[in-house]
Amino acid sequence: MKITIELKEIDYGALVEMFLSLVQNKLAEKDGTGAEILAKIAGMLPAIARNMVDLLPQETLVT
Repeated sequence: MKITIELKEIDYGALVEMFLSLVQNKLAEKDGTGAEILAKIAGMLPAIARNMVDLLPQETLVT
């Protein structure tokens, strides 16, 4: 049996706002454009970080 789930239009802003405090240190260690942008945003208030991430195209965040 094979189950395939395809996710489109992930709400990265909501995820960042919800898990920001958990991932701040991890983001700084990652490579890639998406991780670099998110690491810079991680120092902001969660609501502001969410708004910033929501402005980014989905392609920027997928690595």
